[in-house]
Amino acid sequence: MRPHPSIVFLCAAAIVITMAVLAGCGSSGPQTGFVNTSVSDPAPCGVPNGPYNHLYVTVTDVMIHASATAGPNDPGWIDLTPNLKTDGAKQVDLMNEPANECFLAMLGSNQELQAGNYQQIRIMLATGNVKLQGPNNCTLPGTPLNCVQVGLNQYPLQLSSQVNNGIKIPSGQIAGGQFTVAAGQTKDLDIDFNSCASIIVQGNGQYRLKPVLTAGEVGLNSAINGTLVDSGNKLPLTGGTAVVALEKRDANNMDHVVMSTTADPTNGTFALCPVQSGTYDVVAAAVDSQGNFYAATVITGVPASSALGNIELFKSGAAPASLTGNVVTSPVVDDVGLAALQPIGGGVQIVTPLADQSLATATLSTSQANCGALCASFTLAVPAALPEVAAFSAGTPISGYAPAPTPISSVSYAVDGEPAALSDGTPSCTPADFVSNSVTVTGGSSKGVGTLTFSACQ
Repeated sequence: MRPHPSIVFLCAAAIVITMAVLAGCGSSGPQTGFVNTSVSDPAPCGVPNGPYNHLYVTVTDVMIHASATAGPNDPGWIDLTPNLKTDGAKQVDLMNEPANECFLAMLGSNQELQAGNYQQIRIMLATGNVKLQGPNNCTLPGTPLNCVQVGLNQYPLQLSSQVNNGIKIPSGQIAGGQFTVAAGQTKDLDIDFNSCASIIVQGNGQYRLKPVLTAGEVGLNSAINGTLVDSGNKLPLTGGTAVVALEKRDANNMDHVVMSTTADPTNGTFALCPVQSGTYDVVAAAVDSQGNFYAATVITGVPASSALGNIELFKSGAAPASLTGNVVTSPVVDDVGLAALQPIGGGVQIVTPLADQSLATATLSTSQANCGALCASFTLAVPAALPEVAAFSAGTPISGYAPAPTPISSVSYAVDGEPAALSDGTPSCTPADFVSNSVTVTGGSSKGVGTLTFSACQ
């Protein structure tokens, strides 16, 4: 069963800022560096694995500030891309294939930056007529500068009011709470634009952009890569759809998707990049061209810049199951992200990728309700199989998967719901995270997880 049409699946596009910090020319002068700003990482919800052919956004500026509380008119903002004012704004297709490794386009280069701690970033998108560096690929009447294309049809992206002051990335959405540039260092800052999670399909057939952004330090050679193979014949997975998610654990041992990608359907290879420094769980699942589902395979403890080699995926031997339920927000309609969770032992729960679409992490608009003005129903398709788990060890082939790939009569799942964040990074509803009770599914079954209720939404 496919997910409810109100669900738009998560994927990621990233803006990468490379900072090469150098000492000033004079011995008593300030410590400064230089900034190169790029857009990176193709989105896995683009065709053929998702509904979107193109997602055009027009960036007019990127700014950074040392203060977490500075307002948009504070004089301390540092412009990282002044060339976008002189040469014209840059329109980027976030669904495009990268032209050079992870990177889609260069936004700016060689902008001087003083060493220090930076706690806030703002991204400016075009809200009216601006000078462009190239042609406008949004060909709709009125020539909007931000649009999405589904099949042969283009739709303008409705922008929220926050874009007028820049899309804010506060300290709470920056890894470690701040980005530190010390004298003599070279730093790379990744601004992760989860583009497909940012697209809200509204009940009136319009599309709204509600940006989901995080940031943190990365290296330009920080890719995590590997090849997905069938555990039976040890050959690369070809045809069908295979999704790989990079997941980070929170304080409660629950994984959250950082970015995702689809494996190459011709050879099973994948690359996640650029990856912020740290340790992750890499989770993969697939469905082959005959519709056979593979269980989720989890590689734990994977650091950035890791080559994983061959990762085995195991056929579940059962038809997929589905999880159903409702989301209620009050007193206003809000957007809620959903994730299908599976336990892997030790109290850890991972997000299981949806092999027939993109990821089990989804964004829905409660304005598309079929159970009331503030309510939306959902359906998530999931493999009816336990996840296979192995620990990462540098230089050692992945092995020792557990549990053994034997038929399982029942599998446990829960659904996690998270309201969208406000422009200052705080949750828009209470609670900030709602995990349903666990249910047990078997092949071909459908189980309800109840209603996820959020209040004080704003």
